Amino acid sequence: MTNRLFPNLDEQEVSDVVSGLMAKIGIAPELIYAWEKCGFLVTDMNFDGYSDEDMAEWNAAIDEYKAKHQ
Repeated sequence: MTNRLFPNLDEQEVSDVVSGLMAKIGIAPELIYAWEKCGFLVTDMNFDGYSDEDMAEWNAAIDEYKAKHQ
């Protein structure tokens, strides 16, 4: 699948670029992990737009990261 923002990159390459940028600007690693795992990013500004199932998936990814990195 081609995306409009990075037309020369495939989906995995886009994910890698975005993850790298997120790390460079100081986003917490557990949030980057959850974004990579879930495919979406929950913020204070958009959390109310996600379903209960999405939020459960997001929170599970955060918990999984924390369990792996304690």
